[in-house]
Amino acid sequence: MSTLKLNKNILISVVMSVYNGDKYLSDSIESILNQTYENFEFIIINDGSEDSSIDIINKYMNYDKRIVLINRKNRGLAYSLNEGIAKSKGEYIARMDADDWSYPNRLSDQINYMIKNDLDICGSFIDIIDDKGNFIRINEYPLFPNEIKFMSLFNPRLAHPTVIFKRNVFAKINYNEELISAQDYKLWTDAIQKNLKLGNINKSLLKYRKHSGQISVARSQEQAQTAQKIRTNYAQYLGVNEEELVLLLSIIQNQASYTTLIKTLCLVLNLSQKYQLDKFSSEKLLHYVYSISYPKNIIVYFSYLIFLKKNSFQIDFKLKELVKALLFYSLNSKLYTPIRKLLLR
Repeated sequence: MSTLKLNKNILISVVMSVYNGDKYLSDSIESILNQTYENFEFIIINDGSEDSSIDIINKYMNYDKRIVLINRKNRGLAYSLNEGIAKSKGEYIARMDADDWSYPNRLSDQINYMIKNDLDICGSFIDIIDDKGNFIRINEYPLFPNEIKFMSLFNPRLAHPTVIFKRNVFAKINYNEELISAQDYKLWTDAIQKNLKLGNINKSLLKYRKHSGQISVARSQEQAQTAQKIRTNYAQYLGVNEEELVLLLSIIQNQASYTTLIKTLCLVLNLSQKYQLDKFSSEKLLHYVYSISYPKNIIVYFSYLIFLKKNSFQIDFKLKELVKALLFYSLNSKLYTPIRKLLLR
């Protein structure tokens, strides 16, 4: 059996870019230095930080020689990751962010899973925490290549800070330095188009911190626009039905109706069968389609429930959703308007 537990000569390169990340940086660095798998180099790019990040990095460099520092002016995340990967020596390359925390067994568990399943790129589930470190929820991701291939039409299906790559992946793809956001989404869709094998291990190996300084928060509108372009181009690669699905997903977020919702749900169900999704994953996608539809009204809501029942899925009837649908149906009502605003907060 070929596993890293038996072969500790495999070098892993952990690559992390830091830009004004001193608030959580010590925790992040220590979570890598304390990994149970010890044969790694830790490449840290100080991307022009103006806070105390460089002092923190230097402190850890003084007692752990596995840290390799690249210190220069700001060039952006994508440039930094490409630079760090180019300078790396490892057979595997692991991503890490300066505000997250890796569980001690992350590297060993993830590489063993990659070897066992012959993956080129591997992510994991994540535990979402707040800026104080309090647990919020667990985010789960599809496990298998076919699931990821189809579900990437909706949004990214690997958590970027958790990902480990085989080194030869970067002979085929790299981070797009022209993008300010959604570089990871572009990377995953590029990887699929190069016939690389993507997967996720079904356990949380990283604590992902939600805070106001993240690009996904600070530039959410720009990120959404970029993601839509990536999604559209990716759909064109997959096929005609996939293109139609992406178009419908865009429409129902602004002009949901009985017709558009049912058409979208039918297409999701048909494509789920094409990509061999299990019933649980298909059901989650159907729920997602309804959740993003807007505006919701009583006709749209019951259409959705009837569709689920007709296709033998679990009926997700919630009183709050029914009330929302009723209130949307009375958009001009002076009585319902303040109640509707309260419910939709």
